[in-house]
Amino acid sequence: MQMGMRALLAIAAASLVACTGAVDSTDPAPTPPAVAVPAPAAPAPTSDVDHAHSEDSVIALPGAPSTDPAGFVCRKGAFCEDFEERGYGARWTNEVTTGRASIELGSDSASLGTGSLRLSAHDDSSSAYLFQAKGDVGADWSGVFGFAFRADEVPSKNLGLSELTVKTEDGPITLRISMRPEGLVLEQLGTADCLRDRCAASSKVIAPSKPNHWYRVKINMSVTPNQAPPYGRLEASVDDTTSVITELTVPFYNGAVFMSAGITKGDPVRRADIDLDDVSLLLRPR
Repeated sequence: MQMGMRALLAIAAASLVACTGAVDSTDPAPTPPAVAVPAPAAPAPTSDVDHAHSEDSVIALPGAPSTDPAGFVCRKGAFCEDFEERGYGARWTNEVTTGRASIELGSDSASLGTGSLRLSAHDDSSSAYLFQAKGDVGADWSGVFGFAFRADEVPSKNLGLSELTVKTEDGPITLRISMRPEGLVLEQLGTADCLRDRCAASSKVIAPSKPNHWYRVKINMSVTPNQAPPYGRLEASVDDTTSVITELTVPFYNGAVFMSAGITKGDPVRRADIDLDDVSLLLRPR
C-alpha cells in the first residue's frame, strides 16, 4: 500500500512537468529580435520641375546638389526669360543682329532647364542681343538686373555683354558687363557731354575671366537724384557671391529704361560665341 502511494505521487509529478512544458496554441508567438529596416527610397518625381518660380523659391533637380545647378528664381513683378520655349521672341521688343552675327536657340542651360540662347559676333562691328523697353523710372528707385552667360573663349581685348540703359536729360547712361582678359568688368558709361559735367566713368573687375564657365551675374541698384556723384550704390554679385559694392557715378534716373541682353559689342580680334540664359529685370520706385 505504501509503494502504491509513492507510485501515484511520481506519476502526478511527471504529469505536472509535462503540462508546464507545453505551449498553448492560443498563446502569442515569441517576439523575434529587432532588425534594422532601411528607410524607403524617396519616390520618383511625377512631374517636371518648373524653371521659373515665385519670389524667394528655388527648386533643385531631384538627386542633384541644390547648388549645381541652381534653380532660376524669378521674383514677383520682374521680367524673366529662361528660353525654355521657342516663342521667346514674342516677349521681347526686338531681336538685334548687326554685322556678322547670329542668334539661335541652344540646348544647354545655366539652371534646371534645357534651353538657352546661342549668340555669335565675329568682330567689334558686330552685335547680337535681345532688346527690351521697360518703361520709365523716376528720380528715386531701386532694382535688380541679372543674367547668366558662358563664353567659349576669353576675348582678346574686350567683349561687351548685357547692359541696362536709362535715357536721361544727360543722354543715354549705361551700366554694362564686359569680359576682358583681366576679368569680368562692371562699367558705368555716359555721354561725352555728361562726362564733362556730371558723369564719372568707372570700370571695376568683379570676377576672373574663365572659358566655358556659366557665370550668374546680378547687379543690385539703389538710385538717388543727386546733382553730383555719387548717385546711389551698386552691388555686383557673381555666382551668388557679392564681389563689388561701389558708388553709382553716373546719373541713372528720370528716363526710359532699356535692357539689352547678349553681345552688345564684339571683340575686335577674336570671334565671340556665348550662351545666354536666365535674364531678369526688376524695377521698384521708392
